[in-house]
Amino acid sequence: MKHLIRFAMLNTLIFVSAPSFACDKDCQKTKDAQENRVFPKYVTSNYCRDVREDFLSSTLSSVDTFVNKKINTKYKGSIRNTRNYLSQHLSWVQECDDYLKTVKNKRIFHSSESTEQIYTLTNVVIQRFDDLLKGIVEVDESGQENMSLKADFKRLSSTVETHRDRMHMRGIYAFN
Repeated sequence: MKHLIRFAMLNTLIFVSAPSFACDKDCQKTKDAQENRVFPKYVTSNYCRDVREDFLSSTLSSVDTFVNKKINTKYKGSIRNTRNYLSQHLSWVQECDDYLKTVKNKRIFHSSESTEQIYTLTNVVIQRFDDLLKGIVEVDESGQENMSLKADFKRLSSTVETHRDRMHMRGIYAFN
């Protein structure tokens, strides 16, 4: 009986401590840096929830109104403002994502796949705004301008809409 208890304790010790051996010096430095990372006091789970909800609803709604109704390539100021607005909101979302990854071991859009996809598409839209600011204007056969910006924003909107619908079905998001 004594040997059986020792054997069980030894196996438990080996299995519990095994993952700690898998991390080399660089990995350990990264872990330590993440664990000791200090976030601003205002960054909390509730703040991050509000930032996510704002990004998914009003931020993208405002950009949608600009892209589909008000955009005029003659006026760079409004394009720059909208680009900066979207970029600023994305940086807030990324700050919260970093906080949630480090502190709660979660992602802001609940899965790495959704989060990375939304980041990628948002950055593509920001790049389209940058192209417009540089004077690159695309015109299709019918004379419509900025079709690539509109198409990229539509992809972002549909991705966010699909994500939001999935979360609604799971009962996770409860905003209008």
